[in-house]
Amino acid sequence: MKKILPLQSLRGICVLVVILVHFNPYNGFFLHIPILASISVLIFLVLSGFIIGKVYQYKIIDKKSLITFYKKRFYRMYPLHILFLFLFLLIEFSKLYIENKYSIFANSKAFETNDIYSFFSHLFLINIFNNIVTFNLPAWTVSAEFLSSLFFGIVCLIFKKEKNIFYVLLIILFLIFFIFKYYEKNFIQYTTIFGFLSVVYCFIIGYFFFLINDKKNKLYYFLINHVFQFLNLILICILIKIKPFHIFLPICFGIIIIYLTSINNKNLIGKIFFNNFLIYTGKISYTLYISHYLVYWLYTQLFRHIFNLESTDSFNNTLFVDQNLSIYLFKIILSFITSYLISDVIYNKFEKKFI
Repeated sequence: MKKILPLQSLRGICVLVVILVHFNPYNGFFLHIPILASISVLIFLVLSGFIIGKVYQYKIIDKKSLITFYKKRFYRMYPLHILFLFLFLLIEFSKLYIENKYSIFANSKAFETNDIYSFFSHLFLINIFNNIVTFNLPAWTVSAEFLSSLFFGIVCLIFKKEKNIFYVLLIILFLIFFIFKYYEKNFIQYTTIFGFLSVVYCFIIGYFFFLINDKKNKLYYFLINHVFQFLNLILICILIKIKPFHIFLPICFGIIIIYLTSINNKNLIGKIFFNNFLIYTGKISYTLYISHYLVYWLYTQLFRHIFNLESTDSFNNTLFVDQNLSIYLFKIILSFITSYLISDVIYNKFEKKFI
């Protein structure tokens, strides 16, 4: 399948935003806009539904092709997830050893939050149903996205025809919508069944926009209109401010995705989304997304003890209050460069083989 480069760039932008927010201890530059990370993750999920629909919609025709689809999704997501899960487990055992031998403590005690139950939930990719985010902070989406892929594959195999798949997913979409409204839950969730339902909802929205893009009908040409896109961006800014309306944000993001499939590199927007750095960052975005939190955690603990910085509870007790701006900026730059280099190596030596 031919890559749509602006969508790669969109992935790159989203992962950079997530990293930037995660690298901030919520008392610095981004204190008032953590919603940016949530928005970026929602775009990731809608984009995932779009891409999987584009790649696999017409390939899942029997049990053999379904198994092939599942294998590809498994090898694409699971090995890296498990690698960093065990690295976090190693950290917990290291914390336990250092606590007992030297009475030196990290921000949280060993296995205080990252307990054995959480470990096995990550191991079997059901951690999305936990009550809190544990171990590798971004890994909740890996669980939800993998389970969404399983669900999508089964629907494609059972209902086969595109029209039938569309109606089944539409019914499920409305059910999820009414569940959120009935229980009066905020749409942006990271855990429990509601977190899973929000991911499935985004995934289905992405798939529907793939269908629009695939047909190139009147609706497609209406959505890629520049004026409509401008109005869509205004609507996004309004919806972000109104929590009960967050459930409509994935639709707006789907409209942006449709627009990006139509652009070229001859105008300002095109030049941004055809930027080689963003395109490559999009390529390694999964590895970067999975690895950055561990890297930042390690630098955080290192800097915390070297510079005797004050600790605080934030993001699973792993971050700290930075009392010196220059130290904070140096730590961010060092964490990002290290994460990027690690992701580059993992992508080229391993991940690329399973794409």
